[in-house]
Amino acid sequence: MKRFAEYLRFSSSLQDKLSSPEAHQRENRAYVERVGGVIVATYRDTISGRVMERAGLDQLLADCKRGLFDAVVIYDITRAGRKALITHQIAEEIISAGVELHSTLHGQYEFDDEMGEFRFGADALFAQVDYRRTVRRLYDNRIQAAQAGQALPTGRLPYGLRRKYDPQTGRPRAEYDPEIRNVPQMIFEW
Repeated sequence: MKRFAEYLRFSSSLQDKLSSPEAHQRENRAYVERVGGVIVATYRDTISGRVMERAGLDQLLADCKRGLFDAVVIYDITRAGRKALITHQIAEEIISAGVELHSTLHGQYEFDDEMGEFRFGADALFAQVDYRRTVRRLYDNRIQAAQAGQALPTGRLPYGLRRKYDPQTGRPRAEYDPEIRNVPQMIFEW
């Protein structure tokens, strides 16, 4: 029976709640069972996929080199990395240790022919493009909220604004602070 390690990565605890790591884990376990394997270790990170140094990933790669399992399963390659170069580096370390790389959504990645490498490369590039689209969407949502006078639940407001509870919506709103509203304008008029 093939021994699998499972890798789970979420960029924030908020994403962790919204994306249900438990659902990823269930899907990973069902996939491994379908291909006749067993998960012997789980590695997890809550950090951006745009950085290579991650505690869970570092341990996974070290354990690959130690031969503790035969394959690694990741729900989707976007969970491995959000930069194509980083995703390729991770795959290279896994494969060079003689360990297979599987995605629950896409199956086993074959690196022994051009089409297998192409398929992985396309998925890694998609992860990078998807990251950029996600950032743009979040940025646009923040701009729209600010234009509508809606305060974000966390974070600092720009100087000259304050949070005020709106009883109609039940949410905080951003509004000009009348005591310091004109200070930024005065600074530029000197």
